[in-house]
Amino acid sequence: MAKRVLSVEEAMLLPDNCFGRIWPIGVCLDPGSGVTQYAIADLAFPERMVVWEWLVNWRHATTGVVAIRMALGDQLPATAAEFNALQVFMPGVGRSVAGSYYHYTQDVGAFALRRLRIPIMTSGQRLVCEATNVGAGVGDTTVTLVVSSIPTEVPDWLH
Repeated sequence: MAKRVLSVEEAMLLPDNCFGRIWPIGVCLDPGSGVTQYAIADLAFPERMVVWEWLVNWRHATTGVVAIRMALGDQLPATAAEFNALQVFMPGVGRSVAGSYYHYTQDVGAFALRRLRIPIMTSGQRLVCEATNVGAGVGDTTVTLVVSSIPTEVPDWLH
């Protein structure tokens, strides 16, 4: 039986194996040339979660360059104004353009940020992404976050 309720700061001091099941949550976007597309994850994030990994992979035909933005939300936006009203996911990460943070992909490639262990409060929202193809050609981009819930109690075996 757990002994007491933990704050997020206290829970982050626990070993990795105290956290909940690990889930990949992501979206796939494939905007055409000059097109902006929005996608929302099927699964909601835990209210208190840890991001363990952030993975992005892409494949673009010809000279496709796609600018990606990430946010937390409950609905699929239809316009840039609706997307801009959402909570920015991981603010300050990416290239800043007019107050927004973008991640750019070109040709074929991937990046993976591993061992992040970043706590985030999401209110049970979902990952929402915007992808704008600023180059020629078409292609697809997949954004995946590997997350788990943050424990709220000290496990018995840790006492």
